[in-house]
Amino acid sequence: MSSSELKSSFSFGSGDTRLLVSSPEGEITAAVSSHAMSLASPIWKKFISPPWRPFQIIKTNKTSRSEEDGGARLSSGTQLDEPLDFREDDADALLLILPIVHLDFISVKKRLSVEELYNLAILCDKYDCVHLIKPWVDEWFRDAELQIVGESAKRLFIAWSFGRTERFRIAASVLLMQSGMDETGQLLDLKGQAIPEVMPPGIIEEIMSLRRTAIENLLEIPRRRIKSYKDSKTTVCRYSRPGCDAIIYGSVIRGLDLRNLHPDIKPEDVPLSITALAEVISKLEIYPYYSANRGVHDNCSLSDFASATASVLSNIGSPVLESHLRHMKEQSRKLLGELDP
Repeated sequence: MSSSELKSSFSFGSGDTRLLVSSPEGEITAAVSSHAMSLASPIWKKFISPPWRPFQIIKTNKTSRSEEDGGARLSSGTQLDEPLDFREDDADALLLILPIVHLDFISVKKRLSVEELYNLAILCDKYDCVHLIKPWVDEWFRDAELQIVGESAKRLFIAWSFGRTERFRIAASVLLMQSGMDETGQLLDLKGQAIPEVMPPGIIEEIMSLRRTAIENLLEIPRRRIKSYKDSKTTVCRYSRPGCDAIIYGSVIRGLDLRNLHPDIKPEDVPLSITALAEVISKLEIYPYYSANRGVHDNCSLSDFASATASVLSNIGSPVLESHLRHMKEQSRKLLGELDP
């Protein structure tokens, strides 16, 4: 879309208020209705008619962020015709929500990508206007669910913003179990990309905490087996064969080394997801010792790795907090018209 076409898209009738919007084509000045904007969002209403601004103010170039504005900036000494600064917001997301605000329903897109829905969810949460999208949100959500898997982090925020509790639980669980870690300690999504900056409060911290505990518990499974041989001053083999001990001890150590998992590795240094690490631990192979008199030492090489791994996975817990559930309940009620924004 050219700059002129984009500017035209951001002009709504006889708009009496200007917005500054950033786009790949450069800065755009949008023309919107102050009345429509005030009715659509309590946050926008404060921008347009702030209780702290007198009718006449001396013009100044200084700008400041309101403690309550959630992101958009208003010049601290502006006249009534000064534009509101929305340059930090995604232009495409604004172009999704502003036609709804101005009752231009024909222009509303019928299908959205996960990326588009994520950016829209940010605006709906930031400006407390989720109620505006009620007629379209179910269809948008269904279409996004059918798209390529791997956007669990963004789906998590979408579900949180739109009050989809069960979808939120699923996305949180997937992110917990299948996210990896880079060398700087940054959590990575299913595509190996950094988690988006805008996420529900506390969810990443909770995921990181549960991930660390689960990985520590998984690593402890082979460590116990290694320790039983390392700490013993006598032969562990039931047939008193030192060679049997050496083969079993070496099998576990070698199995971990082949996957860059030293027995003393710290949980925060493990790049694998919980699911991937659990598969590695459960499938660690212990090679049996063979002697001419006793044959294969099957009893010595028995492993509980698979069952112990399953036990760890079944006791990981959920990263979903009560605060998340309360927020989603409120968002759901707003979409149903049961709660005013």
